[in-house]
Amino acid sequence: STLFPYTTLFRSIPRSIGLEITDFEIDGDNLRIDPNGRDSADGIKPDQRVVIELEIENNLLRSTDIEIEDIDVEITIFDIDDGDDLDFDADREFDLDPGDDEYVDIDFVVPFEVEDDEKYEVLVEVSGRGTDGVRYETSARAFIEVEKDSHDVRITELTLNPSTIECSRTANLDLEVTNLGKDDEREVVLQITSPNLNLKQDARFSLDNDPDDSDFEENKRFLIKIPEGTSEGVYDIDRKSTRLNSS
Repeated sequence: STLFPYTTLFRSIPRSIGLEITDFEIDGDNLRIDPNGRDSADGIKPDQRVVIELEIENNLLRSTDIEIEDIDVEITIFDIDDGDDLDFDADREFDLDPGDDEYVDIDFVVPFEVEDDEKYEVLVEVSGRGTDGVRYETSARAFIEVEKDSHDVRITELTLNPSTIECSRTANLDLEVTNLGKDDEREVVLQITSPNLNLKQDARFSLDNDPDDSDFEENKRFLIKIPEGTSEGVYDIDRKSTRLNSS
């Protein structure tokens, strides 16, 4: 028999010169440092606070004595905010001597209007200027994948106007209720109560799971009247939303 020699080829990701991202995590998931962005952080929810953790190194030789100054970290998440990009950066710039590194944490809140099972691309860009006059840059890409719960109805906004009410006067309590789950909700009950104010009101409505649908969120206004003879003080108003049926 004849033996045929073979060669296995490995493609390595080029190492950045000067600035290098040496660790990249999203929501605790350690991701490959990849300018092409193949890894993803899964299980991300609407309205979740997500932390991006980076380790950034000046990989120039110490013998060069080139410090990289005013290093800035910018992050873009494409199409995640109702079709618009979400752009933000680190709240500080920093300098790195050759061979040194810096840990940077940046957090953001996932918008309400995201699609279930959708992947959104994350671009991290790092740049700074060396004491040799050269501008150094590096980048990494990854994805976050949204996974909604089946049922997730929340009160997402609340406003009481005026916030201080005199006896026998009225105020408006405005609430916004949003369906952050992946199922339609055919009957939702929004209830406000305050036994000390003799207050009990509710409203019923349906919610759609599609962020582009007008029934994705519902705004309700309750008129609150303070009973005559109510003592001066601070009173709690309890509010809750309950789903009765879903599709």
